[in-house]
Order: sequence, then structure tokens, then C-alpha cells
Amino acid sequence: MAALAQHPEESEMARKQSPPRPPKSVYCFIVEGCTELNLSQLKILQEVITLAVFVPFALFYMNQPLKWDYLWAAICIIGAVYFIFRN
Repeated sequence: MAALAQHPEESEMARKQSPPRPPKSVYCFIVEGCTELNLSQLKILQEVITLAVFVPFALFYMNQPLKWDYLWAAICIIGAVYFIFRN
């Protein structure tokens, strides 16, 4: 069965209706205004949020013991945040 060809006017209408996309590898994070974050900043932000939720869950709900390794890992994450977000 042959694929149906789109009319040029239909594709033009679809292009006009879609919202503009941000440039590749730059995303808009809306809190109070618009702050552009690149992919590496988004990844570090994801890790910080994940650990901020998971560590208290592991400590209080799953009753895991607190270890010194958690402190050293937190210091490494803080260092990553510093280096990735500095100008």
C-alpha cells in the first residue's frame, strides 16, 4: 500500500501551529523568570534532587545506618555543583 503524500499547505499549517523550540542543548528552567541550563547542569541538578529525596528515604523509612561515605559523597556532589554552575 502506498504512503499518502501530504499536501504542501497541510505541512505548512502544521509548522505554523507548533511552538518554537529552544536551541539544542539549552533548556529553560522556569522558577522566577527564565534561566538557561545546559545538559551538564541539568544532569548535576538531577543528581542533587535525587539524592536529596533518596538519602532521607533510605535513612528514615528503610532504616539504613548513616555512614561516613555519605558525607564524602555529599562533599563530592557539592563540589560538582560548584564547578558546573560557576561562571
